[in-house]
Amino acid sequence: MSHTVTDSPPTSEIHELLRIGSQRVDTIDRIEVRNPATHEVVGTCPNASSAEVTAAIDAAESAFRTWRRTTPQERARALRIIAELMTADQANLARLGNYSGPRRVFRDGRGCW
Repeated sequence: MSHTVTDSPPTSEIHELLRIGSQRVDTIDRIEVRNPATHEVVGTCPNASSAEVTAAIDAAESAFRTWRRTTPQERARALRIIAELMTADQANLARLGNYSGPRRVFRDGRGCW
């Protein structure tokens, strides 16, 4: 199996979107994300409204009803796909992980989680 990770062009700031179900939603209200070592603003993340939180909970409950009906084989396949996508993007994930606090990052870009 091979899956593609879409690389975003490098930017100086990360601008995450809110995910509600399969939709990516940009919120009006945003929270600054700071590098804990330097206090530099490295990006922003959504500050969801009450309505957006309710919509996300509803979407999660709906997804769970579908997920709980999947077979162990289907779940294993989905988890393998997720693992492949994370492996393909491990350098970026390790870099982003460092923003949440100091972690050891290996020479090949893998983080120590």
